[in-house]
Amino acid sequence: MTDAAPFACSLGTEDLVRRQVEDRALAARLTSHRWEGRRKVVLAFPAHAARLVDRFVAEESACCPFFGFCTEDNGDEVRLQVVVPEGGEPMLHDLVTWFVE
Repeated sequence: MTDAAPFACSLGTEDLVRRQVEDRALAARLTSHRWEGRRKVVLAFPAHAARLVDRFVAEESACCPFFGFCTEDNGDEVRLQVVVPEGGEPMLHDLVTWFVE
């Protein structure tokens, strides 16, 4: 049996509600997403959303340290690559669903 705890968010209810409101502002700016296998996705945002992307990465890294983030800003768009280790696929799927729905 595997322990699912390493793939759990550490946010409490109050912080989770706050983050959902903040993250909706970023999700509204999503221009595209591309899966690169089961454990990696690239989310794209317009360049003017760079500050929101940076804030998201900082806050998400604190509560969900199993996510690996890498950002690339080419001047026109910001790409956010998100990867998870084996077993973290459900959490990555949930994250992407949050952004695209």
